[in-house]
Amino acid sequence: MLIFIVSQFTFAGYDVHITKKEHWTDENDICINKADWKKYLEIDSSIQVDHDNSEGSYLVYINNDEYAMWIDYKGCDLMTKNPNTEFLNKLIEISKALDAKVQGDDGEVYITPDQLIYP
Repeated sequence: MLIFIVSQFTFAGYDVHITKKEHWTDENDICINKADWKKYLEIDSSIQVDHDNSEGSYLVYINNDEYAMWIDYKGCDLMTKNPNTEFLNKLIEISKALDAKVQGDDGEVYITPDQLIYP
């Protein structure tokens, strides 16, 4: 007998990445490294280390709202889940400063929250 338990609190979500790669899943490509990220953090006080979570976890504060973001040094990019329009704008701003792009799980690139380029 097989039993499935479904929780109303569990959902997969949709990841969005800040990446320098052609596609965020590419291996052995250009990375957002620790030095690039540290330099950016020095000029953007809206991003703070999330001390309550794992290494590489950050909180982004925008208009009294808090958004989670992670850096994956092994995968060479920043990521978050299910960003709203306000947070997408911030991700695009960050990507420009890092000479990178905002790319969704399916490879689409966000020019603005409403303007996407599909592969």
